[in-house]
Amino acid sequence: MGFASTSSLLGSPGFSQAGKFGLIPTTITLGTGVAWLGVITFFCDLLLLYVDGEAHFYWTTKYEEAKAPKVTASPEQTEPASSPPTQAAHVA
Repeated sequence: MGFASTSSLLGSPGFSQAGKFGLIPTTITLGTGVAWLGVITFFCDLLLLYVDGEAHFYWTTKYEEAKAPKVTASPEQTEPASSPPTQAAHVA
C-alpha cells in the first residue's frame, strides 16, 4: 500500500516509549507552555494598546493612575518619640 507502519517511522521497530514517564521532559514541556502563554499575552497587550481603535478604553481599564497618599496628622504621629512620659501615665 503506501502506508508505513508506526514503528518504522520511529526508527526502532518493535520498541516504543509508551508508559515511560520522564519528569525532566514533562517539566520542560510545561515550562515551555507557560512561557508561550506569557509571550502571547504580551503580544495581545501590544495589539490592544497600540493598534486597536478602542485602545484608550483598554489602556484605562488595564492601568490605574497612581495617586499620592493622603497625609493625615494624628496626635500619635506628631509627638516626638523621645519626649518624656506625661503625668497621666504615672498615675496608677
